[in-house]
Amino acid sequence: MSTRILRIATIQYEQKPIKELREFYEEIDYYLDEAKGVDVIVFPEAFSIQLLTLVEGRDLKEKTLKMAKHYDEIESYFKKA
Repeated sequence: MSTRILRIATIQYEQKPIKELREFYEEIDYYLDEAKGVDVIVFPEAFSIQLLTLVEGRDLKEKTLKMAKHYDEIESYFKKA
């Protein structure tokens, strides 16, 4: 039986307000570049909550529904990443 070393990168993601979706992508790209060569990258379970800062208002349900219009773009980004 052979063994294999599995390299894992865990990300400590800072939640901060953003003004454009591009800022979110740049942050993710930074961490992906830093973790090049690893087998698994683990982001915090709620790292994408930061996207809600793009939408005005205080009502979480309303903000979430407004963010849904970006779903296809965000999904496409992660499929490429």
